[in-house]
Amino acid sequence: MTLARHDIPYKIYVRHIYRIRSTMVSIICFGNQKGGSAKTTSAINIGASLAAEGRKTLICDLDPQGSCSLGLGVDSYQLPVTMYEVLCKDTRPDDAIVQTAIDNLALLPSNISLSAAEFELISAIRREEIFKQKITTVASNYDFVVCDLPPSLGILTINGLAASNQLIVPVECEFYAMAGIKTMLQLRDLVTTRLGHSVETRFLLTKYDSRTRLSAEVEDMVRKNFGDAVFTNLIPRAIRVAEAPSHGSPVTQYAPTSKASIAYRKLVKEEILRIVG
Repeated sequence: MTLARHDIPYKIYVRHIYRIRSTMVSIICFGNQKGGSAKTTSAINIGASLAAEGRKTLICDLDPQGSCSLGLGVDSYQLPVTMYEVLCKDTRPDDAIVQTAIDNLALLPSNISLSAAEFELISAIRREEIFKQKITTVASNYDFVVCDLPPSLGILTINGLAASNQLIVPVECEFYAMAGIKTMLQLRDLVTTRLGHSVETRFLLTKYDSRTRLSAEVEDMVRKNFGDAVFTNLIPRAIRVAEAPSHGSPVTQYAPTSKASIAYRKLVKEEILRIVG
């Protein structure tokens, strides 16, 4: 017998709804059409920071460049199956997921073969939601799923947005900061209109240099435009961030005392876990 809402005592009903919400998996995608925004760097380091907080985290590399895989020390070209086989063949996500060297952090890797998905998915039924259908089968195994979207506006980006409930747009504190934001938000709105799927959006200021007036001006502009949707914490420019991928490690592992590492961990502890955790 199914109980109607009015048949359930209020306190029990509230506790029931809270349990449902608290066990929902947070799927966060990182996207910006403009390259160089620290999109992949942020996905890797926020994923690693969530894992360090004891949250089981899966990073999904939806970018054919495979930078997430490289940045986590995974040679995706030596793997029998990757994101391409998951999206375009009958491969299960479980068969492609690999454990990283970091506790609580797994990876669904990709490489250049994923670029063929843009063409192979054209005739697929409900092609915009294939990744959503696939990732749903494993999402409950994790507390967080972090998706790195490609710096383009194609079917892979749409798939990532359609599967996510949170979008983080990294914004580089440089002259062309606003260049990729408009198109990213237009695509997000298209997903909402066409698929009826809304994505909560927040903005992360990256590569901030306190020595320059330009960084301060960009921060002011972004905060004026997007208000409370901009994270309070920002990520400073740091040479250690650029060095970390060549060592196959997030900067939070490679140089844990660097300013960028501290900033990513603080962002996760003070804001991301509070908002969506």
